[in-house]
Amino acid sequence: MTAKLVLYLLGLFVMLNPQLFAQDHSRSIVSDSINRTLYVTGVNYPQSPDIGVGIAAAYADLPSNGGTIVIPASDSCYTMSTPVAFNNASKPVTLEGAGGACINFAAKSGTAFVFNNGDLRNHFRSGGMLNIVLNGPNSGTSTAILLGGTNGAEGFSLTNSKVNWPVGTGIMFGDNTWGTLFDHSTITGTPGINFPEGTANAGEDIELRGTFVQGQPNNFANCAIFDGGSGLQLTIIGGSFDDCQLTLRSGSLHVSGTHFENPGVRADSLANPFLAIEGNSTLEQVWLGQDESKAVTTAQEILVRGNSQVAIFGGSFTSNATIPNLLTNAGSNTIYMSPTIVGGYNNHSNTTSTGRVTEFPVYGLPGIQACTQFSNVTRCNQFPPASGTLSQEVVEYCGATSGSIQNCAQSVVTLPLIVYGEVKLDGFVSQSIKNLPFTVSTYSCTGSDLTNPKGSVSFNAYAKHSVTIAESGGGKLDHLRYQCIGH
Repeated sequence: MTAKLVLYLLGLFVMLNPQLFAQDHSRSIVSDSINRTLYVTGVNYPQSPDIGVGIAAAYADLPSNGGTIVIPASDSCYTMSTPVAFNNASKPVTLEGAGGACINFAAKSGTAFVFNNGDLRNHFRSGGMLNIVLNGPNSGTSTAILLGGTNGAEGFSLTNSKVNWPVGTGIMFGDNTWGTLFDHSTITGTPGINFPEGTANAGEDIELRGTFVQGQPNNFANCAIFDGGSGLQLTIIGGSFDDCQLTLRSGSLHVSGTHFENPGVRADSLANPFLAIEGNSTLEQVWLGQDESKAVTTAQEILVRGNSQVAIFGGSFTSNATIPNLLTNAGSNTIYMSPTIVGGYNNHSNTTSTGRVTEFPVYGLPGIQACTQFSNVTRCNQFPPASGTLSQEVVEYCGATSGSIQNCAQSVVTLPLIVYGEVKLDGFVSQSIKNLPFTVSTYSCTGSDLTNPKGSVSFNAYAKHSVTIAESGGGKLDHLRYQCIGH
């Protein structure tokens, strides 16, 4: 039998028996060979009147090691009345919207989606949401997404999605949740994000990247709250907080290239700072802008409480209104600042005697000062408008010895104080210089006679806060100049 004849007979058999080869494309398929994916098409998994029923059924039908549930594109948003809980341990799921599928959650209470499907032993990622628009009701106390619980939500990700929750919480964190990523998404709610106090085994590596967190009316200071304990490690890269205060009450924070603004100029955004920080933090090249020029009552746009280390590197800080302080240190914090552009802010402030704010310059800019704010006193060092390399010289103390030879001890000490001044004797042979800033009496002074070149200046009666300057060989009306160095 020739090859042509075989192909002819095979084709004839197919034509005469089409039912043997027909495929039902309307049915959802789950198979390891196609990446464990189910489609909520409305056949096996209903879309209407409640897509929540279809999503829950699809999750139940996924294999034990999880998979992907796809929501097909639609001309209008799907309605969801039934909350969905992904509660199976070690059964990750990614809810993916084809064409940016949109879901309207109709229930005024409860939680639309619970991700409590982590793997606390093998640490499989719990999944997440991709290309989904999730809208909440205009009243009630509902929550869009709850992360964690007994099984946790390790590795949850929200990507290219929008959580729009006019009333109630957008993202709520629970126990056993870490390694989460919110990427290129938008989150709103009251609050938009809530990492509450008391969560257990949670908070490591929480990251927002290119994500917008937006405040709802009258919730500026209740918009993005992170209070997950000392283990909280929050990283924010890019993105924006519009009409939304970033509140850190514990843990640590790193912000890089993020935008803070109040385009809605709501009353609560005029009375509260953009950032309220209580934890070790680094702000790098952030942009902060106060859009209102009147009725701004906040005393600062960055408020730091507690007992932390905070560093601010570069960035642009501008205000249409004159605000007393860019930053206020309201605790025992050590704060370092090097802002690039500061406009509309008078200075920085301490409200306690135990903290300090140090502003250090970008070297090479003329007239820049390095200033430290101690309580209500500011101390500044002026950097010269010079090129080249500035040196921080080491000061060594040789010690006190006797005899004909001194071997220098070469003990490195802190930079000394240098005090200088002038004295007019006015008929006296000596004068007591008082109120010196030294803390020990081992400082040393030198001087010269500006009136009489034959005059010799000496010092005696050294004490911590005073020394006596005397002159001989000149006159009692001579003009003397002195300099003292010590600690």
